[in-house]
Amino acid sequence: MSVSEDQKAQILALLKEGLSSPEIAKKVGIGTMVVAGYRAALAREGAQQSGEVADALQTTFGLEHDLQSTLRQSIEQLEHGLKITDGGKEQKVNSGFIDITAQDHAGETVVIELKTGKADRETIGQILGYMGDLKQNSKTPVRGIIVAGEFASAAISALGVLPNLQLKKYRVQFSFETVSREAGEPVSVGNSESKSFTITISQGALKQRLLKLSEGISKGLLTAGQVIEIKLPDGQQFTTKVMSDNRLQDRGHIANFYAKEDVKPGDSVLVSEVQPGLWSLKKATKCRNAGAMGE
Repeated sequence: MSVSEDQKAQILALLKEGLSSPEIAKKVGIGTMVVAGYRAALAREGAQQSGEVADALQTTFGLEHDLQSTLRQSIEQLEHGLKITDGGKEQKVNSGFIDITAQDHAGETVVIELKTGKADRETIGQILGYMGDLKQNSKTPVRGIIVAGEFASAAISALGVLPNLQLKKYRVQFSFETVSREAGEPVSVGNSESKSFTITISQGALKQRLLKLSEGISKGLLTAGQVIEIKLPDGQQFTTKVMSDNRLQDRGHIANFYAKEDVKPGDSVLVSEVQPGLWSLKKATKCRNAGAMGE
């Protein structure tokens, strides 16, 4: 969100008074994350450089505003079936301002928190506060999605005990095209190298909603403990982790994928890297001669 010069001055003054980020956010009427950004910058640069820090941070907050605007225009890129319910502006709750409030296809309330830099444990606490505020006044299930450029290890670890929270990494991509004067049309230049492997699905995998990536790990394409994004055929994306037993941590999305694609025992699933860190799942041609391999 954009911060005025008057708000900048208030934030800096209240920080010097020793108020907490939520207290300052409430007094000034801005998001807690904005205050946290000023607090972190001041700690790094020193109070004597606060004016320069404030100007630099304004660029960051401008990026956050652009990210929010873009996401509001195409919310289904984040998750298929999402609908924005906050009337096009940040919703104010006791803990601060929610960047985007939405509803999923099942009717659950979805709190979306945006961060252009690294999301850490403070970001986790922030979104949990927002979720708690909404839950107090509603019987509808509430879950959260944090969208960030990267995630601290503490934030990723929190996924193990917070099943109603998802982490999604955004990317700003550049594409380069060679313009041909003769043809008058741009010619795309890219990397033709692809990484993919297939998994034969067993009855046990379907029943337990498992997808093991042992084949990809044995080929050196993935490693246990790696955090990756998965893109499903319907366009939905989610962030998950490759566990020590080679399975994906997320089972809910895998179960939905099996159901929507009508995956049966003996069918094969093609796993392909679309771009670094982003892998797509697709039902492949059924392997009639292949036995169930427990994958």
